[in-house]
Amino acid sequence: MADEVEEVVEEGGKEKSSLMPIVVILAIVILAELAFVFYIISSVKGAEAPTKEEEVSTNVVPEDSTLIAIAYSAPIQILVNVKGTDGDRYFKAEFVIDYDEGRYPLLGEYLGSQMPRFKDVAIQIFSNQDMNVLDNAKIREKYSDQLKADIAKFIPSDKVMIKNILTNEWLIQ
Repeated sequence: MADEVEEVVEEGGKEKSSLMPIVVILAIVILAELAFVFYIISSVKGAEAPTKEEEVSTNVVPEDSTLIAIAYSAPIQILVNVKGTDGDRYFKAEFVIDYDEGRYPLLGEYLGSQMPRFKDVAIQIFSNQDMNVLDNAKIREKYSDQLKADIAKFIPSDKVMIKNILTNEWLIQ
């Protein structure tokens, strides 16, 4: 019986000694990972974002230059019957208003609130046109200019805030 106890003690001792290298390897791997994480964190802290003063001083724009922030309104979409076709032909168009958001930052919000009015103006302009007018590119430019002028009347300012009316879609069906 004493021999059996000695064998169990010897077997237990052997198991403990075989686990020791695995524990040491795991400890080394964990320490290496911690060192790597510490290195990454310290390098990220060193590359922090610049302060407001640093940002302003590095992004200096010469005083004689002008900043242009081009923006576009939500599309003005219209669908009207073409005059003289007894309702068989339709005209569909989509326009956007081009303006400088840098100079007029509140204009976009105002244009959005006035979209139903602008759509009504566009429908009034194009619903009275026949096929010959709608197919002619020069006349199309004339009516786009008229649309620009009519929309500008609704903007409460003497300044010309609208740069252009851009046509996204022009379809006659």
